[in-house]
Amino acid sequence: MCGRRRHGWRWSALLDRMTTFDAWIDEHRVELPDTLTWDSIIGHAEAKQQLRGMVSALLNPDALHAVGAALPRGVILHGDPGTGKTMSARVFAVELSRAAQAAGRPPVPFYEIMASELT
Repeated sequence: MCGRRRHGWRWSALLDRMTTFDAWIDEHRVELPDTLTWDSIIGHAEAKQQLRGMVSALLNPDALHAVGAALPRGVILHGDPGTGKTMSARVFAVELSRAAQAAGRPPVPFYEIMASELT
């Protein structure tokens, strides 16, 4: 069997998928304005507090590990249309980027994806 073909797939097909994925990432990346803050969101005090906690947890994972907790693998924001889910996600990304840059880390990218695109 040729080294280029193993287990029924070709390396060229894998490279094609990686190129497509890179194009998909470039298409969905959104540059966010630095003017977004937690004050941009009116109401939703409990949700904002939880998202602030996630920012600090992502930047200080040792604090979570010290109490036996694991980093969250993701966040699902749900609710009716127009309730601020997208704005909350954008503010979260901007605040996380600000905090990361203050700690000497690279900024956090934000990708806007609609659920219908995941099928």
